[in-house]
Amino acid sequence: MSCYVKPIQCKELYEKLTRMTSTLTHSHAGFRIVRGLNLTALERCPWLLYFAPWGLNLHKEFKINRFLGKNILITGASSGIGQDIAMEFGKLGANLYLIARDSQKLQNASAKLQEKNPGITIKVFSSDVSHPEKIQKTIQEIADREGGIHTLINNAGILGLGLFESNTLENFKKVMETNYFGAVYATQAAWPYIKKSTNGHIGFVSSVAGYSGLIGYSTYSPTKFALTGFAECLRMEARDYGIGVTIVFPPDTKTPMLEYEQIHTLPECKALSKNAKVMTSSAVAQKFVQAIVQRQFEVVCNIESKIVRIMRVLCPGVYFKMVDGIVDKDRKKRNKK
Repeated sequence: MSCYVKPIQCKELYEKLTRMTSTLTHSHAGFRIVRGLNLTALERCPWLLYFAPWGLNLHKEFKINRFLGKNILITGASSGIGQDIAMEFGKLGANLYLIARDSQKLQNASAKLQEKNPGITIKVFSSDVSHPEKIQKTIQEIADREGGIHTLINNAGILGLGLFESNTLENFKKVMETNYFGAVYATQAAWPYIKKSTNGHIGFVSSVAGYSGLIGYSTYSPTKFALTGFAECLRMEARDYGIGVTIVFPPDTKTPMLEYEQIHTLPECKALSKNAKVMTSSAVAQKFVQAIVQRQFEVVCNIESKIVRIMRVLCPGVYFKMVDGIVDKDRKKRNKK
């Protein structure tokens, strides 16, 4: 627990403990222990809080507070999941640095976030993660001007649809450059600064397509598989520096990207996702940020996604037979019309 303690947090926690213990009797063990503490002792020995009966809950709250006043950099933050991730970190009192290509959307997102979280620092930067020189310059500018980077969230991504034979090599490169290499470029630029921070973190927004490839997603799904592999490798390397790594696998999520996808995706894909529940971007963001707070590595967002993941790993033959059956049934149905 001591690794999360900051003097300002100790003071706040000490004041809270004082209020809490004022309602307890002198015979209460927790009261007797806390009553004998002073602020200096609490700063030096925060593990003493575990002796209090509510120590576990305080510990969870304390882990949340480690983002208070910390610099959080989020790519692809102008809308959708990225904007809602920023909203969740804003609730924790973090300083938000938002990166996206569209400067107008960034300004709109900033205004919305500031309205919901008055008093926090929010700054926007127009940049493109698929250009290593640009994102390197942007991240270096943020770190040098704002005093470092504590957490990087790699959320920027674009969609790629269509059958393999109908896609050009340029399409494959374009999606990979943003979804995978964009995360690599941003992480490489932020890595030296996150290493210097205490309990820094790196987050990745993948997709259910990052562990289950489907027809019509041959340009998109491989980029998310690559992102998953990168996150797993980085998790092991980051441990040496006390850096946490978290990756989330959102299912169909109500975002501008999903609206486009539902219009342009193949009929077979619509059949496969027909019964899947669509999550809100705020629900995905809440689960993701909660996992980051708890320093959890993987986040699979709902029961349907968990079933797909388990079947894909433990009984792939059954899984492939099931999805092939859905595709074949849909094609037969359409051919009869």
